[in-house]
Amino acid sequence: MNEDGSDPREVAHGSGIVSLKWSYGGTSIYASSTENNWLECEGCAPKPAIYRIQLDGPFVQQVYYEEDAGKASGWFMYDTPQNLLYFMRVDRPHFVEFWGTWFRADGNSVTEIGEMDPQQTCKTTAGNVLNESISPNPRFSVISSFCAGGFDLYLADREAKSPENKFIHLLELSANTEGQGGDFATIPIGWSPDGHWLIYENIGNATTYLLNIEKALQDPASQPIVLIQPSYYTDSSGQLFQSSETISLFGLAWQPAP
Repeated sequence: MNEDGSDPREVAHGSGIVSLKWSYGGTSIYASSTENNWLECEGCAPKPAIYRIQLDGPFVQQVYYEEDAGKASGWFMYDTPQNLLYFMRVDRPHFVEFWGTWFRADGNSVTEIGEMDPQQTCKTTAGNVLNESISPNPRFSVISSFCAGGFDLYLADREAKSPENKFIHLLELSANTEGQGGDFATIPIGWSPDGHWLIYENIGNATTYLLNIEKALQDPASQPIVLIQPSYYTDSSGQLFQSSETISLFGLAWQPAP
């Protein structure tokens, strides 16, 4: 429609609810749907799917659909100036983890990239618990991996040209690190708006840390900055106690850019 709301034009129709995202160049709209929701188009299956709505037609194309509706609880997607679409099929959640399988569509075919799992060799009895936190630049993510009782952080680049550059180890977290969720294996993580800093929380000691991503990449020995830690007090008997007054990572706000 026009800026004043006049001349509305229908570009797609379907059933239920879909999520919309403008393409990089603004010439099309991507839509995603879950079970019992879909857009109508020629040859399209009424399944959880990714669609591209070309606005100059208009024309609706089903980029990908998931045959097993139980596999997809949602989608995350972004496209590039090279007309490549990357999208994640979000798995059914286990406690609080955000995790799924990535795909790449080039306009002609769809290739499965797979799960962004940097520790394919972690074969303990319990395996590893993974969580993906996507950067403001969606090409990158930080993967937290809980394996054999310890945490590691990796920088993932799903557009890397070579497999060895797909994952870069950022940091091995201290041995006393404890996460959240039913298995205490998910680290609360947040990104700065410019994607240069990472903030994460050790639930075990109620301490919040700040990590300079570029510095960690250049110097593997660099350590995060302690941003917030709980206060302690001594009672009348001399016993040391931790204050119950703590600040959650999600209660913090980044300073706006000047």
